[in-house]
Amino acid sequence: TTQWTIGKDSTNNSFRISNSASLGTSDTLTLVGANATFAGTINSGTITSTGIVKAATTFQATAGDMTFFVNNVGEAMRIQQNTGNVGIGETSPDFRLDVSKGYTSGNGKVAKFRSGNDATFVNFDTVQVVQQDVPCLAIIETSTGAQADEQKLTFAVGDNKAIIGTTSTVTNGMSFYTNRAVTTTGFSSQGNLALHLANTGNVGIGTITPGDFDGES
Repeated sequence: TTQWTIGKDSTNNSFRISNSASLGTSDTLTLVGANATFAGTINSGTITSTGIVKAATTFQATAGDMTFFVNNVGEAMRIQQNTGNVGIGETSPDFRLDVSKGYTSGNGKVAKFRSGNDATFVNFDTVQVVQQDVPCLAIIETSTGAQADEQKLTFAVGDNKAIIGTTSTVTNGMSFYTNRAVTTTGFSSQGNLALHLANTGNVGIGTITPGDFDGES
C-alpha cells in the first residue's frame, strides 16, 4: 500500500501532498511521483517538475506573461499577455510565433519541419523542411477563402526533379526584381525588373509583357 502524506508547513505557509513519508521543503503545492497528475487550474506562481504533468490541467497567468524555464538554459518559452504571442528564446515576441537563437557562425539551426526520415545538417542551414517523399513549401493567398481563387507559389523537390511553380490564378506570371529598397513590401514591383515569366511560358527580360521572344535592354 502506498503511503500518502498530507500536511502544512507553517514555516513558509505551504501545503504538500506526497506519496511518501517526506513532504518536500519549499513549493506551495508539491506532487511527488514520476507520473503525478494534477487536474485543475494553476493561476500563478512557479511550477517545478521532475516528472510528468498530465492533461486536464489549465495553466493560467492572472497577470503578466506566462514563462517556462528549464535547467541550464533559463527562460525557454514565453506566452505574452494581451497578445497571446509566443516567444521561443525571445522575451518580447512581436509575432504569433517568434523564434530567436543566439548566433554561432555556421550553425543556424533555428527550425526544422520533418516528416519521416531525417536530413543531414549542413553549415548555415537556418530552416529545414524535410519529408521522406517530395517535400513542398507552399505560399498561398486566400483572398476569398475558395480554393478556385487561391494564388499559390510552390517550391518542391523529389522524384529526381526540382520545381518552382505558380497556379493559373497568378494571372500576371512570375517576376524577378533586383536592387530593391530594404523597406519594400514583398508584393511591390519596386526595383529593377530583371526577368518575367508569363503564364503563357513566354520570357521577358526587362518587360512584363513578353511576346514569344522579347527582350529590352
